[in-house]
Amino acid sequence: MFGIILALLSALWFAAAGALQHSATRSIALRTPEAPSWLPVLGLLRQMLSNRVWWIGLSCNVGGFLFHAAALHLGSITIVQALLSVQLMFALPFATARTGSLPLARDWLGSAAVCLGLIAARGSPAP
Repeated sequence: MFGIILALLSALWFAAAGALQHSATRSIALRTPEAPSWLPVLGLLRQMLSNRVWWIGLSCNVGGFLFHAAALHLGSITIVQALLSVQLMFALPFATARTGSLPLARDWLGSAAVCLGLIAARGSPAP
């Protein structure tokens, strides 16, 4: 049971990390008109590394890894890995906070379908 709680915390922290780093990188990209066309993120790397929000997101990522490792230690790999897909469901409210617009029903349904599909695929025995 504790492994399941840690797996859900891991998914929450990974979703927060993605939202924070996406927000920071997007704001930097919008302020930077000229980025290399071959791999634009490299042109933003210096600014990303000096951005506090990006580092907070990285810290959340580390926290997610720690929760995930603890969940794998205490729980079944099948359950823990399947629950990691729930981060999609956690990411939708973070996107709402960033954009100010509510997710559409299709966003919720699509995320739920992906989560259920991954859970079902991980729960079924391998051929």
